[in-house]
Amino acid sequence: MIVVKSSRPYTAFRTHKETYQWCVAPMGVAGMPGTWSRLMHKLFDKFEFVVVYLDDICICSKSMEEHVEHLRAVCLVLRREKLFAHLAKCSFGRSQVAFLGHVVSQAGVSVDPRKTEAIAKYPTPTNRKELVSFLGLAGYYRRFICDFAKIARPLRDLTKGDAPWNWIKSVEEGYLRLKRALQQAPTLKLPDFERPFIVTTDASGQCIGRVLSKSMTEPIIRSPSIRRSWIDMSVDGQRMRRSY
Repeated sequence: MIVVKSSRPYTAFRTHKETYQWCVAPMGVAGMPGTWSRLMHKLFDKFEFVVVYLDDICICSKSMEEHVEHLRAVCLVLRREKLFAHLAKCSFGRSQVAFLGHVVSQAGVSVDPRKTEAIAKYPTPTNRKELVSFLGLAGYYRRFICDFAKIARPLRDLTKGDAPWNWIKSVEEGYLRLKRALQQAPTLKLPDFERPFIVTTDASGQCIGRVLSKSMTEPIIRSPSIRRSWIDMSVDGQRMRRSY
Protein backbone atom coordinates (compact mmCIF):
# COMPACT_ATOMS: atom_id res chain seq x y z
CA MET A 1 0.00 0.00 0.00
CA ILE A 2 1.50 3.34 -1.08
CA VAL A 3 1.80 6.00 1.64
CA VAL A 4 0.59 9.43 0.48
CA LYS A 5 3.35 12.06 0.42
CA SER A 6 1.77 14.17 3.16
CA SER A 7 1.95 11.23 5.59
CA ARG A 8 5.46 10.00 4.76
CA PRO A 9 7.24 12.32 7.26
CA TYR A 10 5.40 10.51 10.06
CA THR A 11 7.11 7.26 9.04
CA ALA A 12 10.60 8.77 9.08
CA PHE A 13 13.48 7.06 10.85
CA ARG A 14 17.10 8.06 11.18
CA THR A 15 20.24 6.01 10.67
CA HIS A 16 23.85 6.99 11.44
CA LYS A 17 24.00 8.53 7.94
CA GLU A 18 20.62 9.84 6.80
CA THR A 19 16.91 10.13 7.53
CA TYR A 20 14.55 7.95 5.51
CA GLN A 21 10.81 7.92 4.91
CA TRP A 22 8.65 5.00 3.86
CA CYS A 23 6.95 5.28 0.47
CA VAL A 24 5.14 1.97 0.95
CA ALA A 25 3.42 1.07 4.22
CA PRO A 26 5.80 -0.99 6.40
CA MET A 27 5.07 -3.49 9.13
CA GLY A 28 4.42 -2.01 12.57
CA VAL A 29 2.74 1.29 11.67
CA ALA A 30 -0.08 2.01 14.13
CA GLY A 31 -3.51 1.48 12.61
CA MET A 32 -2.16 -0.11 9.44
CA PRO A 33 -3.69 -3.61 9.97
CA GLY A 34 -7.17 -2.14 10.40
CA THR A 35 -6.77 0.25 7.47
CA TRP A 36 -5.50 -2.53 5.22
CA SER A 37 -8.27 -4.90 6.29
CA ARG A 38 -10.96 -2.31 5.51
CA LEU A 39 -9.44 -1.70 2.09
CA MET A 40 -9.31 -5.41 1.25
CA HIS A 41 -12.93 -5.96 2.25
CA LYS A 42 -14.04 -2.88 0.34
CA LEU A 43 -12.36 -4.20 -2.81
CA PHE A 44 -13.25 -7.89 -2.59
CA ASP A 45 -16.46 -8.29 -0.58
CA LYS A 46 -18.42 -8.19 -3.84
CA PHE A 47 -16.72 -11.41 -4.99
CA GLU A 48 -18.31 -14.52 -3.49
CA PHE A 49 -15.32 -16.61 -4.58
CA VAL A 50 -12.76 -14.56 -2.60
CA VAL A 51 -11.88 -14.91 1.09
CA VAL A 52 -9.54 -12.25 2.48
CA TYR A 53 -7.69 -12.01 5.79
CA LEU A 54 -5.32 -9.04 5.89
CA ASP A 55 -2.84 -9.73 3.06
CA ASP A 56 -3.91 -13.35 2.46
CA ILE A 57 -6.25 -13.72 -0.53
CA CYS A 58 -7.85 -17.12 -1.12
CA ILE A 59 -9.68 -17.64 -4.44
CA CYS A 60 -12.07 -20.60 -4.58
CA SER A 61 -13.23 -22.04 -7.90
CA LYS A 62 -15.08 -25.14 -9.09
CA SER A 63 -13.00 -25.70 -12.24
CA MET A 64 -9.74 -24.59 -13.82
CA GLU A 65 -11.59 -22.52 -16.41
CA GLU A 66 -13.53 -20.76 -13.69
CA HIS A 67 -10.34 -20.32 -11.68
CA VAL A 68 -8.68 -18.48 -14.55
CA GLU A 69 -11.63 -16.08 -14.76
CA HIS A 70 -11.58 -15.54 -10.99
CA LEU A 71 -7.83 -14.87 -11.02
CA ARG A 72 -8.26 -12.38 -13.83
CA ALA A 73 -10.97 -10.51 -11.90
CA VAL A 74 -8.83 -10.30 -8.75
CA CYS A 75 -5.68 -9.26 -10.63
CA LEU A 76 -7.57 -6.51 -12.46
CA VAL A 77 -8.68 -5.07 -9.11
CA LEU A 78 -5.12 -5.19 -7.76
CA ARG A 79 -3.79 -3.51 -10.92
CA ARG A 80 -6.44 -0.80 -10.80
CA GLU A 81 -5.65 0.00 -7.17
CA LYS A 82 -1.86 -0.19 -7.71
CA LEU A 83 -1.50 -3.05 -5.24
CA PHE A 84 1.19 -5.64 -5.80
CA ALA A 85 1.37 -9.34 -4.98
CA HIS A 86 4.72 -11.02 -4.29
CA LEU A 87 4.96 -13.70 -6.99
CA ALA A 88 7.15 -15.99 -4.86
CA LYS A 89 4.40 -16.07 -2.22
CA CYS A 90 1.60 -16.86 -4.69
CA SER A 91 0.20 -20.27 -5.62
CA PHE A 92 -2.15 -20.84 -8.56
CA GLY A 93 -4.35 -23.74 -9.63
CA ARG A 94 -3.86 -25.73 -6.43
CA SER A 95 -6.17 -28.61 -5.47
CA GLN A 96 -5.68 -27.71 -1.81
CA VAL A 97 -4.31 -24.73 0.11
CA ALA A 98 -3.20 -23.99 3.65
CA PHE A 99 -5.17 -20.98 4.90
CA LEU A 100 -5.23 -19.55 8.42
CA GLY A 101 -4.21 -22.79 10.10
CA HIS A 102 -6.54 -24.95 8.01
CA VAL A 103 -6.19 -27.05 4.89
CA VAL A 104 -8.99 -26.40 2.38
CA SER A 105 -9.53 -28.94 -0.39
CA GLN A 106 -12.26 -30.67 -2.35
CA ALA A 107 -12.65 -33.06 0.59
CA GLY A 108 -13.46 -30.22 2.98
CA VAL A 109 -11.73 -28.26 5.74
CA SER A 110 -9.23 -29.89 8.09
CA VAL A 111 -6.67 -28.81 10.67
CA ASP A 112 -3.28 -27.95 9.15
CA PRO A 113 -0.95 -30.94 9.86
CA ARG A 114 1.74 -28.50 10.95
CA LYS A 115 -0.58 -27.35 13.73
CA THR A 116 -1.42 -30.88 14.85
CA GLU A 117 2.30 -31.63 15.00
CA ALA A 118 2.86 -28.53 17.14
CA ILE A 119 -0.02 -29.55 19.40
CA ALA A 120 1.42 -33.05 19.82
CA LYS A 121 4.74 -31.55 20.93
CA TYR A 122 3.13 -28.92 23.18
CA PRO A 123 4.72 -29.18 26.65
CA THR A 124 2.56 -29.54 29.75
CA PRO A 125 1.77 -26.01 31.04
CA THR A 126 3.53 -25.07 34.26
CA ASN A 127 1.72 -21.80 34.97
CA ARG A 128 -1.48 -19.91 34.16
CA LYS A 129 0.02 -17.96 31.25
CA GLU A 130 1.11 -21.14 29.46
CA LEU A 131 -2.29 -22.75 30.05
CA VAL A 132 -4.11 -19.72 28.62
CA SER A 133 -1.86 -19.94 25.56
CA PHE A 134 -2.72 -23.62 25.06
CA LEU A 135 -6.46 -22.98 25.48
CA GLY A 136 -6.23 -20.19 22.91
CA LEU A 137 -4.67 -22.59 20.40
CA ALA A 138 -7.15 -25.37 21.17
CA GLY A 139 -10.11 -22.99 21.16
CA TYR A 140 -9.28 -21.84 17.63
CA TYR A 141 -10.13 -25.38 16.48
CA ARG A 142 -13.05 -25.99 18.82
CA ARG A 143 -15.52 -26.59 15.99
CA PHE A 144 -13.61 -29.80 15.22
CA ILE A 145 -13.97 -31.13 18.78
CA CYS A 146 -17.18 -32.59 20.17
CA ASP A 147 -17.88 -31.52 23.81
CA PHE A 148 -15.05 -28.99 23.73
CA ALA A 149 -16.46 -26.84 26.54
CA LYS A 150 -17.03 -29.86 28.78
CA ILE A 151 -13.52 -31.22 28.20
CA ALA A 152 -11.87 -27.81 28.67
CA ARG A 153 -13.85 -26.79 31.75
CA PRO A 154 -11.32 -28.07 34.37
CA LEU A 155 -8.56 -26.24 32.52
CA ARG A 156 -10.55 -23.01 32.24
CA ASP A 157 -11.36 -23.13 35.95
CA LEU A 158 -7.62 -23.19 36.61
CA THR A 159 -7.13 -19.93 34.67
CA LYS A 160 -9.45 -17.92 36.92
CA GLY A 161 -7.69 -15.22 38.89
CA ASP A 162 -8.51 -16.57 42.36
CA ALA A 163 -7.87 -20.23 41.53
CA PRO A 164 -4.72 -21.77 43.06
CA TRP A 165 -2.39 -23.48 40.60
CA ASN A 166 -3.03 -27.17 41.21
CA TRP A 167 -2.50 -29.52 38.26
CA ILE A 168 -4.80 -32.29 39.51
CA LYS A 169 -5.89 -35.48 37.74
CA SER A 170 -9.04 -33.98 36.15
CA VAL A 171 -6.99 -31.13 34.67
CA GLU A 172 -4.39 -33.55 33.28
CA GLU A 173 -7.12 -35.73 31.77
CA GLY A 174 -8.79 -32.74 30.12
CA TYR A 175 -5.47 -31.53 28.76
CA LEU A 176 -4.60 -34.92 27.25
CA ARG A 177 -8.13 -35.38 25.82
CA LEU A 178 -7.92 -32.03 24.04
CA LYS A 179 -4.51 -32.90 22.58
CA ARG A 180 -5.77 -36.27 21.34
CA ALA A 181 -8.95 -34.75 19.89
CA LEU A 182 -6.98 -32.10 18.02
CA GLN A 183 -4.60 -34.69 16.58
CA GLN A 184 -7.57 -36.81 15.44
CA ALA A 185 -9.74 -33.92 14.24
CA PRO A 186 -12.09 -34.86 11.38
CA THR A 187 -12.33 -33.20 7.99
CA LEU A 188 -15.41 -30.99 7.86
CA LYS A 189 -17.34 -31.20 4.60
CA LEU A 190 -17.99 -28.05 2.64
CA PRO A 191 -21.67 -27.06 2.85
CA ASP A 192 -24.06 -27.95 0.04
CA PHE A 193 -26.68 -25.20 0.11
CA GLU A 194 -28.93 -27.21 -2.21
CA ARG A 195 -29.64 -29.67 0.63
CA PRO A 196 -31.32 -28.99 3.99
CA PHE A 197 -29.29 -28.45 7.15
CA ILE A 198 -29.97 -30.29 10.42
CA VAL A 199 -29.55 -28.39 13.71
CA THR A 200 -29.29 -30.57 16.83
CA THR A 201 -29.05 -29.01 20.31
CA ASP A 202 -28.50 -30.38 23.80
CA ALA A 203 -27.72 -29.01 27.25
CA SER A 204 -26.73 -29.99 30.76
CA GLY A 205 -26.11 -28.16 34.00
CA GLN A 206 -22.58 -27.23 32.89
CA CYS A 207 -22.61 -26.56 29.16
CA ILE A 208 -24.70 -26.41 26.03
CA GLY A 209 -23.96 -27.80 22.59
CA ARG A 210 -25.27 -27.66 19.06
CA VAL A 211 -24.41 -29.51 15.90
CA LEU A 212 -25.00 -28.26 12.36
CA SER A 213 -24.94 -31.25 10.06
CA LYS A 214 -26.21 -32.98 6.96
CA SER A 215 -26.77 -36.68 6.50
CA MET A 216 -23.60 -38.70 5.83
CA THR A 217 -21.24 -35.75 6.44
CA GLU A 218 -19.05 -34.57 9.27
CA PRO A 219 -20.86 -31.98 11.43
CA ILE A 220 -19.81 -28.51 12.48
CA ILE A 221 -19.74 -28.57 16.27
CA ARG A 222 -20.29 -25.68 18.69
CA SER A 223 -19.77 -26.31 22.38
CA PRO A 224 -19.62 -23.09 24.41
CA SER A 225 -19.48 -22.88 28.19
CA ILE A 226 -22.84 -22.18 29.77
CA ARG A 227 -23.52 -18.58 30.80
CA ARG A 228 -24.27 -17.70 34.41
CA SER A 229 -27.70 -16.37 33.43
CA TRP A 230 -28.59 -19.79 31.98
CA ILE A 231 -27.56 -21.92 34.96
CA ASP A 232 -30.96 -21.74 36.71
CA MET A 233 -32.86 -22.61 33.53
CA SER A 234 -34.27 -26.04 32.96
CA VAL A 235 -32.36 -28.25 30.52
CA ASP A 236 -35.20 -27.80 28.01
CA GLY A 237 -34.84 -24.04 28.34
CA GLN A 238 -31.09 -24.25 27.80
CA ARG A 239 -31.63 -26.35 24.68
CA MET A 240 -33.85 -23.62 23.23
CA ARG A 241 -31.20 -20.92 23.55
CA ARG A 242 -30.19 -19.48 20.19
CA SER A 243 -27.81 -21.72 18.29
CA TYR A 244 -25.71 -19.15 16.44
